[in-house]
Amino acid sequence: MNEIIKVSYQNENPTVLGRELHKALESARNFTEFFVKVSEFRINMSRDELKILRSVLVEFASKYGAIAITYLADTIDAERVLPCKQETPRKFKEKQMQSSLLDNFCYAFPNYNLVGAEIPIDGIGRIDILAEDKKSKQPVIMELKVGNRNPNTQLLAYATEYESPILIGITEIELNPSSRNNDIIYYTFSELKEGAAQWVN
Repeated sequence: MNEIIKVSYQNENPTVLGRELHKALESARNFTEFFVKVSEFRINMSRDELKILRSVLVEFASKYGAIAITYLADTIDAERVLPCKQETPRKFKEKQMQSSLLDNFCYAFPNYNLVGAEIPIDGIGRIDILAEDKKSKQPVIMELKVGNRNPNTQLLAYATEYESPILIGITEIELNPSSRNNDIIYYTFSELKEGAAQWVN
């Protein structure tokens, strides 16, 4: 699969780079590793992201067999219909986090200048918050996630559109160390609130 799989939605859900998912799954040395990777993606993805993961899985049918891939596809389909995968509550909560952070940006990140929010990146999605380092002038890309959903895929995708960006993932619940990327700085939303000089509710 040489081309990026792009899925466009009429709502605000960001698209996901199928190529990044394919690359991550292709790095598995055996089916056990492949299964674990798919499972990790599956529990951290939204319904729309799961749809793209399912389409990427098809590419591995010849490598691992149609029966195994069909089983994994079925688990993804089951995950997509779970009530907890409904987008409205998640999106509403992320919007609340984003709004609160924007109102208190100068307190949470005194070394950065706020550039904007919901910055569209063609074929990838929208950057939740874009800022600039006051000294280095490096772009700062921030991705917010409810719960402990992983911001890595989107941040790394957005990073390809900027020169030497600072990448920041902000989650509601602290990410497991094994889910972190060395090129990304992580905060929980509560850490930012507690560490800020002040916070306007």
